[in-house]
Amino acid sequence: MKSLPILVVLFAVLVLVVRFVLPKLKGDSGREANPPYFAKKPLTDPEREMFARLQEAMPECVVLAQVALSSLVGVKERDDWRRWFNRISQKSVDFVLCLPQDFTVVAVIELDDISHTRSDRQRADTAKDVALRVAGHPIIRFKVQAMPAVEELRAALAGRP
Repeated sequence: MKSLPILVVLFAVLVLVVRFVLPKLKGDSGREANPPYFAKKPLTDPEREMFARLQEAMPECVVLAQVALSSLVGVKERDDWRRWFNRISQKSVDFVLCLPQDFTVVAVIELDDISHTRSDRQRADTAKDVALRVAGHPIIRFKVQAMPAVEELRAALAGRP
């Protein structure tokens, strides 16, 4: 009878180890066994339309979509470089037009939807524009609601390559 409480405690510890410790050792917790991911298309409908128009308007260029800002803008080595890098990391641009020979950037294209009228988005857009401008990359913004036709894109990008 004296050993019954000890057996109950040992059994409880065993159950806890099996339930919580072993899955972590295997790298498989309950949530990780069923991650909440699903497939998405990389471009929205308006972005797909703009991509097609850019390809038609600028056949002499390579059109890249959803490019990380940090792939286009570097940060000079100095004491506070991490602070400046954090301002561009986790951001992307909608399209980049490049020369096919060496992928020199011809222009960065942003397609702004209605969300870009919010003050937080405007601040983020300004920060992105400043980084691109300082790095020497021309940026052109178009509104989704007034997406330019192929001919208008050609005119806006004339003389770039």
